[in-house]
Amino acid sequence: MQGVFVETPAFAPEWKLSVEHPQASAAGLSPPQIARFLSLALGGRSVGRVYEEERSYEIIMRLPDAVRRSRQALAAITLHYRPDGSAVRVGDVVDIYESEGPYEILRNNGERRMTVQFASRPGAGGLEVARAVERDLLSQLQLPQGYRLEMGGRLRARQTALERMAWISLGALVLILGGLYWHFRSWSLCLQALINLPLAFIGGVIALWISGAGISVASLVGFVALAGIAARNGLLMLTRFERMIHEEGREFNRQTIIAGALDRLAPVLMTASCAVLGLAPVLLGGAAIPGREILFPVATVIVGGLLSSTLLDLVLTPLLYYLLGRHRYAPEALP
Repeated sequence: MQGVFVETPAFAPEWKLSVEHPQASAAGLSPPQIARFLSLALGGRSVGRVYEEERSYEIIMRLPDAVRRSRQALAAITLHYRPDGSAVRVGDVVDIYESEGPYEILRNNGERRMTVQFASRPGAGGLEVARAVERDLLSQLQLPQGYRLEMGGRLRARQTALERMAWISLGALVLILGGLYWHFRSWSLCLQALINLPLAFIGGVIALWISGAGISVASLVGFVALAGIAARNGLLMLTRFERMIHEEGREFNRQTIIAGALDRLAPVLMTASCAVLGLAPVLLGGAAIPGREILFPVATVIVGGLLSSTLLDLVLTPLLYYLLGRHRYAPEALP
């Protein structure tokens, strides 16, 4: 860690009033009575509202500012009269002294807080630093009752966003799997279509490593988009294989699978080429492109994933379809 800074509120001069209990008791006054009087005199009380056209103003009754800001004038205010007619003033039963108090009270969600800020050293992962602080520092501190420690700031916001994106990614994967099963009605074909996802993710991770970018919310968005594109490529090729066998009446053999892969070569390459060419300005444009800090991780993941999945998909998907289909399309099972 570096740049540790403790956020402390600014202090401002103020008057503090402390009831002197022996003098108050001798004067026949209780501390609550004195506190209510001082609260009314200094803080004021609403006694009504005045209306002017469409506006309304609250009427506050309190002492003049000249009295409230003067120690001598405040001490000379009469509080009470004794039975003998002598006056009991504020200065007789209240100790008025100058002190300092916080100019503002820092709160978060209605709770008072004090913030300790720090930055991670260059090269250190933010999430790793946050976990190390929670494990080695926060867990060992003994706090008084009513106090608690909580990690916040950009590190916590980033961790929360990553967890949320992980759930969104899982939901997207479930939707993709459901759509594939609705189309194929076969779990084997669904899994063959999804084999493109790890192939695409490998390329995305390698591209992030080469570019020096780490895992972030923007890169996770790129992985979600990449999963849809990769699954679509596998869907196109497997659909062509199934249509050639079931609708066109071709035999299940290597020649049929090679012909189907070549039929889908152009659409798959066009999809990858258009995406890569469209994202190339983001990758090659430098820091002058507006929003590059968000678009660059997305473009890096999509381009790297498409390059790996497209090249491997043209070989691996037909090979898996042939190996797994030999039992499914045995001679006795064919129409």
